[in-house]
Amino acid sequence: MNMNRSPTIDQLRELFRSYDESSGHSHVLWVSKTGDVVISIDRGGVKSPPICNARLCYEMFSPLSDQVGHSAANDTKFMNRIFKSLQERWSDFGDPDGEMVYVDQF
Repeated sequence: MNMNRSPTIDQLRELFRSYDESSGHSHVLWVSKTGDVVISIDRGGVKSPPICNARLCYEMFSPLSDQVGHSAANDTKFMNRIFKSLQERWSDFGDPDGEMVYVDQF
């Protein structure tokens, strides 16, 4: 999913569905300066993939909170909130090399 290539909510759902909520790890949603939307797994402070060149970084999703995985992907209200937030915040950017924005409310 890339914010510069007409992203869809179905792409967002697939991204969230591809992660295992029961892994016991936290997850971080972020958007690179080029618009790629990524979810990193936090393993004790080590993020995989690492968060680099992030333009947007969302608040960490706690383990077993149903904020990633099938439950999250099937939660229409939650997916709509995330998708709308991504669209609005991404459209606010002018300079792609500006500072990273931390998103804790969506």
